[in-house]
Amino acid sequence: ICKLGRLKKLYVNSNYLNFVGIPAGIGKLGELEVFSASDNRLETLPEGLCRCGKLKKLLLNKNRLYALPEAIHFLQLQELDVSDNPNFIYNKHACERSYCAQKTSQAT
Repeated sequence: ICKLGRLKKLYVNSNYLNFVGIPAGIGKLGELEVFSASDNRLETLPEGLCRCGKLKKLLLNKNRLYALPEAIHFLQLQELDVSDNPNFIYNKHACERSYCAQKTSQAT
């Protein structure tokens, strides 16, 4: 997957993925705009995802996330969905831009 440098959308929903299932080199996908990994078993994400500078939509609902990478705030996300992650701890610093925070679905 990491060799698909022009890939714009990646949907890996409902695949029982955990952290090992997402390669650390995902940051090489410089054109990636949409990453959807809903309904998996993710507890965390590789820091490399934060190097996908064109990423606008990050859908991570229905996982086991407990946090996002600290560098996530460098992305200019238009949509971030972390709903239905029972152990998720919302970190205001991780998504400090107001337009991102307004569109963020927070797990309660």
